Amino acid sequence: MRILPTDWHLYSQDLSSPDAGPLPTEFAFDVNENIALIGKVTEDKSKMHSVMDEAFGVQVNYYDGQVTFTQKVKIKSDKASLSGFVYYMICNEEMCVPKDMEFDIVIGG
Repeated sequence: MRILPTDWHLYSQDLSSPDAGPLPTEFAFDVNENIALIGKVTEDKSKMHSVMDEAFGVQVNYYDGQVTFTQKVKIKSDKASLSGFVYYMICNEEMCVPKDMEFDIVIGG
């Protein structure tokens, strides 16, 4: 699913200065007894840009286009649903917009 307009960028979960600058991408998972999360959400950093951002005055990590975020899970039934929210910030050359998106992914079955 593409959530990013073509002239905007999305910030990484890992920002060099978490107390200053843009909001990092963050995932919040709903509790589900049929799913165990294994580790934390990872991101494909092969297309990540790391630059000094003049607007924020700090080093930032961001993506243009698409990035893949992955959460490993162990399902404890034949079919389970992984749901929650992703919180993120997108920016272009003129402005930044904080956003959130609900997700619900059926696994198995």
